[in-house]
Amino acid sequence: MTVHPLVDPAPADMVRVPGGTLAMSMGTRTVETFYMGKYEVTWGEWKAVRAEAAARGYDIGSVGAGCADDHPVRSVNWYDVLKWSNLKSELEGLTPVYTVSGAVFKTGHPDHTTISQNLSATGYRLPLEAEWEFGARGGNQTNGFTYAGSNDLNAVGWYRDNSGGAACDLWSGRGT
Repeated sequence: MTVHPLVDPAPADMVRVPGGTLAMSMGTRTVETFYMGKYEVTWGEWKAVRAEAAARGYDIGSVGAGCADDHPVRSVNWYDVLKWSNLKSELEGLTPVYTVSGAVFKTGHPDHTTISQNLSATGYRLPLEAEWEFGARGGNQTNGFTYAGSNDLNAVGWYRDNSGGAACDLWSGRGT
């Protein structure tokens, strides 16, 4: 899931999440308006961006897996996602968010405390914890639901207990 800089019009695959205040697990938080991907990053989207990795000095050229192009990417770690977000930003002419010692984060797995994020940069990034929870709970339209749109996880979520017969068998007939 990536956050896009707040520019209008939003890309078609993004949802504008109007800012607001919501009582969340970490206390009451105010969240500024942001865009969030409508869907998880797909294997097809991941591959399209990473195909440019070597030419731009990134080390994610063979990272990731997926069952089909329209399924979520899997087998990536936090470092891979930060680098992928920076690369996607560069490819779209946006300023990358993540740096190490002032340079765009492109390679390696440095100590996580040395990675900086410039929240005023125009590029893609992971949502902050408060943004993720605010968006996942439905933002200002939460209507008091536990999950985005419902209190019934089976109605709005896809997870191990309700994914039997999935096209991508990850765990005993369950998956994406």
